Amino acid sequence: MLKLFPPTDGPALPSFRYVVPANVSRINQAYIASWASKYKAIADRTAKSYNECKSKGTSNDFCELMNPGDSSSDCSLPRPLTTDLNTEAEQGRNPCLEESRSGLQ
Repeated sequence: MLKLFPPTDGPALPSFRYVVPANVSRINQAYIASWASKYKAIADRTAKSYNECKSKGTSNDFCELMNPGDSSSDCSLPRPLTTDLNTEAEQGRNPCLEESRSGLQ
C-alpha cells in the first residue's frame, strides 16, 4: 500500500492517509488471477499425466515419481513463470505509482 502525506501548501488534512490508485488495484487483481490460472494449469496437466500413467497399468510409485504432486501450500510456480508475472505487474504498477506520487492522478 502506498502511503501519501497531505500536501503542505493546501488545506489541513488528517495527518496521513493511505491511497492505492485504482489502476494499481486492478493490476494487483490481474496478477493474482494470472498466478492462480497458471498454477491451476500446471496442476491440471500434472493430474492428467498421472492419470494417463495409471491407465497404462504402471505402478503408483512410478507414476508419482514421474508426476510429482505439488505439496507446497504456497502455490509456488516455476521461476520463469514467476519472473514473467512479476515483471509484467511491476511494469504496470510503476507508471501508476509515479503518477500518484506526482499528484497527477
